[in-house]
Amino acid sequence: MANQATPEGDGRRPPASLSARVHDQVNALLPPPAAQPDILMSALTDQHYSKQISDQLLDLLALFGGPSRRAQYQQIVQAVGRFLYLALSTGRGVQTLGEEYCDLMQVTWSPSAPSSSSSSPAVPVALSAMRRWLFILVDSFGALSQQWLVKSLLRRFSTDTI
Repeated sequence: MANQATPEGDGRRPPASLSARVHDQVNALLPPPAAQPDILMSALTDQHYSKQISDQLLDLLALFGGPSRRAQYQQIVQAVGRFLYLALSTGRGVQTLGEEYCDLMQVTWSPSAPSSSSSSPAVPVALSAMRRWLFILVDSFGALSQQWLVKSLLRRFSTDTI
Protein backbone atom coordinates (compact mmCIF):
# COMPACT_ATOMS: atom_id res chain seq x y z
CA MET A 1 0.00 0.00 0.00
CA ALA A 2 3.01 2.28 0.37
CA ASN A 3 3.58 2.29 -3.38
CA GLN A 4 0.29 3.23 -5.04
CA ALA A 5 0.07 3.41 -8.80
CA THR A 6 -0.69 6.71 -10.49
CA PRO A 7 -3.27 6.93 -13.28
CA GLU A 8 -0.41 6.71 -15.76
CA GLY A 9 0.58 3.36 -14.26
CA ASP A 10 4.26 4.14 -13.66
CA GLY A 11 4.23 2.99 -10.03
CA ARG A 12 5.13 6.38 -8.52
CA ARG A 13 3.16 8.01 -5.75
CA PRO A 14 1.32 11.17 -6.92
CA PRO A 15 2.21 14.54 -5.35
CA ALA A 16 0.30 15.41 -2.20
CA SER A 17 -1.68 18.26 -3.73
CA LEU A 18 -2.31 20.17 -6.91
CA SER A 19 -0.31 23.17 -5.66
CA ALA A 20 2.75 20.96 -5.05
CA ARG A 21 2.45 19.58 -8.58
CA VAL A 22 2.16 23.10 -10.04
CA HIS A 23 5.12 24.22 -7.92
CA ASP A 24 7.25 21.35 -9.28
CA GLN A 25 6.25 22.14 -12.87
CA VAL A 26 7.03 25.85 -12.48
CA ASN A 27 10.42 25.11 -10.91
CA ALA A 28 11.25 22.78 -13.79
CA LEU A 29 10.64 25.63 -16.28
CA LEU A 30 12.67 28.27 -14.44
CA PRO A 31 16.19 28.99 -15.62
CA PRO A 32 18.91 28.33 -13.08
CA PRO A 33 20.33 31.29 -11.16
CA ALA A 34 23.43 32.84 -12.67
CA ALA A 35 26.77 31.47 -11.58
CA GLN A 36 29.37 33.84 -10.08
CA PRO A 37 31.80 33.51 -13.01
CA ASP A 38 29.03 34.51 -15.42
CA ILE A 39 28.10 37.53 -13.33
CA LEU A 40 31.74 38.60 -13.08
CA MET A 41 32.33 38.14 -16.82
CA SER A 42 29.19 40.14 -17.57
CA ALA A 43 30.28 42.98 -15.26
CA LEU A 44 33.78 43.06 -16.76
CA THR A 45 32.38 43.13 -20.30
CA ASP A 46 30.01 45.97 -19.40
CA GLN A 47 32.87 47.84 -17.73
CA HIS A 48 34.96 47.46 -20.89
CA TYR A 49 32.28 48.89 -23.18
CA SER A 50 31.34 51.74 -20.83
CA LYS A 51 35.05 52.61 -20.59
CA GLN A 52 35.20 52.81 -24.38
CA ILE A 53 32.35 55.31 -24.36
CA SER A 54 34.01 57.30 -21.57
CA ASP A 55 37.34 57.33 -23.41
CA GLN A 56 35.67 58.65 -26.55
CA LEU A 57 33.96 61.40 -24.54
CA LEU A 58 37.26 62.28 -22.84
CA ASP A 59 38.99 62.50 -26.22
CA LEU A 60 36.28 64.88 -27.44
CA LEU A 61 36.69 66.99 -24.32
CA ALA A 62 40.47 67.09 -24.78
CA LEU A 63 40.02 68.07 -28.42
CA PHE A 64 37.70 70.99 -27.68
CA GLY A 65 38.77 71.95 -24.16
CA GLY A 66 42.38 70.91 -23.96
CA PRO A 67 44.16 68.43 -21.70
CA SER A 68 43.57 70.50 -18.57
CA ARG A 69 39.78 70.30 -19.04
CA ARG A 70 40.09 66.57 -19.66
CA ALA A 71 41.91 66.09 -16.37
CA GLN A 72 39.53 68.45 -14.55
CA TYR A 73 36.34 66.66 -15.62
CA GLN A 74 37.62 63.08 -15.95
CA GLN A 75 35.53 61.58 -13.12
CA ILE A 76 32.35 63.31 -14.27
CA VAL A 77 32.84 62.24 -17.89
CA GLN A 78 33.46 58.63 -16.80
CA ALA A 79 30.20 58.70 -14.83
CA VAL A 80 28.38 60.16 -17.84
CA GLY A 81 29.87 57.45 -20.09
CA ARG A 82 28.66 54.74 -17.71
CA PHE A 83 25.25 56.41 -17.57
CA LEU A 84 24.98 56.53 -21.37
CA TYR A 85 25.96 52.87 -21.71
CA LEU A 86 23.43 51.71 -19.14
CA ALA A 87 20.69 54.08 -20.31
CA LEU A 88 20.94 52.81 -23.88
CA SER A 89 20.69 49.18 -22.76
CA THR A 90 19.19 48.60 -19.32
CA GLY A 91 17.16 51.81 -19.48
CA ARG A 92 15.42 50.59 -22.60
CA GLY A 93 14.68 47.25 -20.96
CA VAL A 94 17.13 45.18 -23.01
CA GLN A 95 20.22 43.28 -21.94
CA THR A 96 23.59 44.97 -21.71
CA LEU A 97 26.32 43.60 -23.95
CA GLY A 98 27.82 41.75 -20.98
CA GLU A 99 24.48 40.20 -20.03
CA GLU A 100 23.88 39.19 -23.63
CA TYR A 101 27.36 37.67 -23.91
CA CYS A 102 26.83 35.56 -20.78
CA ASP A 103 23.12 34.92 -21.47
CA LEU A 104 21.97 36.66 -18.28
CA MET A 105 18.86 38.68 -17.53
CA GLN A 106 18.09 41.04 -14.65
CA VAL A 107 14.99 39.79 -12.85
CA THR A 108 13.24 40.10 -9.54
CA TRP A 109 11.17 37.42 -7.87
CA SER A 110 7.43 37.86 -7.68
CA PRO A 111 4.71 35.55 -6.39
CA SER A 112 2.88 33.85 -9.24
CA ALA A 113 -0.54 34.40 -7.71
CA PRO A 114 -2.01 37.71 -6.52
CA SER A 115 -2.42 36.24 -3.05
CA SER A 116 0.73 36.11 -0.99
CA SER A 117 0.28 32.56 0.24
CA SER A 118 3.42 30.61 0.93
CA SER A 119 2.28 27.72 -1.27
CA SER A 120 2.40 29.74 -4.49
CA PRO A 121 5.82 29.56 -6.13
CA ALA A 122 7.83 32.69 -6.84
CA VAL A 123 8.56 33.36 -10.49
CA PRO A 124 11.15 35.67 -12.06
CA VAL A 125 9.84 38.81 -13.72
CA ALA A 126 11.69 41.58 -15.54
CA LEU A 127 12.64 44.62 -13.50
CA SER A 128 10.24 47.54 -13.54
CA ALA A 129 11.28 50.74 -15.29
CA MET A 130 11.63 52.53 -11.94
CA ARG A 131 14.02 49.86 -10.60
CA ARG A 132 16.06 49.88 -13.81
CA TRP A 133 16.50 53.68 -13.80
CA LEU A 134 17.25 53.75 -10.07
CA PHE A 135 19.96 51.14 -10.66
CA ILE A 136 21.37 53.18 -13.56
CA LEU A 137 21.52 56.39 -11.53
CA VAL A 138 23.08 54.78 -8.46
CA ASP A 139 25.56 52.73 -10.48
CA SER A 140 26.60 55.68 -12.63
CA PHE A 141 26.64 58.56 -10.17
CA GLY A 142 26.62 56.88 -6.74
CA ALA A 143 30.37 56.96 -6.08
CA LEU A 144 30.72 60.48 -7.48
CA SER A 145 27.82 61.72 -5.33
CA GLN A 146 29.32 60.07 -2.27
CA GLN A 147 32.68 61.78 -2.85
CA TRP A 148 30.99 65.15 -3.33
CA LEU A 149 28.91 64.68 -0.17
CA VAL A 150 31.92 63.72 1.97
CA LYS A 151 33.94 66.68 0.65
CA SER A 152 31.14 69.13 1.34
CA LEU A 153 30.57 67.73 4.83
CA LEU A 154 34.28 67.93 5.62
CA ARG A 155 34.37 71.53 4.40
CA ARG A 156 31.33 72.42 6.45
CA PHE A 157 32.48 70.83 9.70
CA SER A 158 36.17 71.59 9.53
CA THR A 159 36.39 75.00 11.11
CA ASP A 160 39.65 76.41 12.31
CA THR A 161 38.46 78.38 15.31
CA ILE A 162 41.60 78.11 17.39
